[in-house]
Amino acid sequence: MRDFKIRFKEFDKIFKQALAQTYSFSSTFANESDFKHELFHQLHGMEVNGHKLGGKLHGFSTCMLHAEAKPINELNRKADLLICNPTVLSEYNYKTEIVMELKRSLNSKELKAEIKKFSEYDRSVRRLYIASANEPKVSREIIKRIISEEKIFGTTVLVHDRNSILYEYVPRPRRRTKAKTSLSERVAKCIRGTLRLYGDNLEDPYHSFFWRNYGDHDGTNWTFPCEGDFVSQLYHRLHVTFGKSTAISTEYHPLSAPRREVDVFVQRSDETVGIEVKINYDNLYRGDEVSIISEKFDAMNNDHANHTNILVVIQGMDAYRGNHKEDALGRLYQTGSDFGLFHYDERRNKAIGPIPAGELKNLAVR
Repeated sequence: MRDFKIRFKEFDKIFKQALAQTYSFSSTFANESDFKHELFHQLHGMEVNGHKLGGKLHGFSTCMLHAEAKPINELNRKADLLICNPTVLSEYNYKTEIVMELKRSLNSKELKAEIKKFSEYDRSVRRLYIASANEPKVSREIIKRIISEEKIFGTTVLVHDRNSILYEYVPRPRRRTKAKTSLSERVAKCIRGTLRLYGDNLEDPYHSFFWRNYGDHDGTNWTFPCEGDFVSQLYHRLHVTFGKSTAISTEYHPLSAPRREVDVFVQRSDETVGIEVKINYDNLYRGDEVSIISEKFDAMNNDHANHTNILVVIQGMDAYRGNHKEDALGRLYQTGSDFGLFHYDERRNKAIGPIPAGELKNLAVR
């Protein structure tokens, strides 16, 4: 496996197939985020050299497919999706082979900007795919001209949209099922499974399952799992669990707080679940984050009669700095909002939750 390679011609076919299935899933996408997560889901089960893109490569710490990840850790540039080679270690993470950038309705300005960003990787990444969720605002002729004018030696840029991919959209009514377990219980199971992906490999904080967008701080070997990578893996599990029987949205805007965005919103019949994901308690310590989360949770409770709020903190046992965890939990408790907390306990090597908000003041912080 040490000579494991990702062949571009093979991936070209896979990417087009995943795009076709993504376009078939929905005739239009409300936002770039929904498009990205659906494409991640479609890519997840596809195979390169007999190995699934979204599952851990046998004998190694991670998978090939990642989301919201820095292709080059030293550059402050994130890719919507990327393909890495888990057998080749960089200082942090793994060797990036392919970058995918996604747009809601691609225009010429966005195309030029993405190619310019790609050029900053200095040919260390050899292939860029750009895809438009909905009808592009730039013609194929202009796309070809821009790619030719902005050409980066030693790399390839490929642009796709609904006009360049063969697919058929067939509306399929969502099945209304009478599940034996509640929506929130089934969502909780998906969250625990995703948290276990984080917990499966904690020995090497530089090379773990989830991408690390921020490396070592102050020589403590403390690195931070990518929140977007986590949400994408969670979306995949939700999609596999519920299929078409349930609507799954990302960057959801509550009716009672339209300026706020909720990471994931799940709706089946008269049941709904809203999920917020944070890397660790230091994220909650900053600024008005606690009050903003509380506002989102309260809004969704006001909007939906049978609703469950969930807060996920990936790195759950300790705060990176001082008493941030104790402070964040105290302030969350004081909001009085109704939600359940999930986190990963690195000491017991176990996913924990849901912990009712009313019990947060008793949560151990040692």
